[in-house]
Amino acid sequence: MLKSLKFIDVNVDVSSVCNFRCSFCANAIRDQKTKKFMDIEMFELLLVKLIESMRFVNIHVIPTNGEFFLHPNLERIMELISFYKNVTFTVMT
Repeated sequence: MLKSLKFIDVNVDVSSVCNFRCSFCANAIRDQKTKKFMDIEMFELLLVKLIESMRFVNIHVIPTNGEFFLHPNLERIMELISFYKNVTFTVMT
């Protein structure tokens, strides 16, 4: 099915780690031991698979479970995204 699509929007959550404890957020009561960052190899594999099957990919990073900007490999994630000309990127906070 993906092969037939030309454009896709993908929401990616690369972090469940957050340095806030907002009262309205379920992440505030989550066990600290279960919080983690998406492995950089997993992100790269996801990106490559999407690009192989689409003409254009728009990646939305929506921090529903954590803070994107705390990811220890943030610079590498941005490098991977900017390497591909047919990938756009949006961070929603």
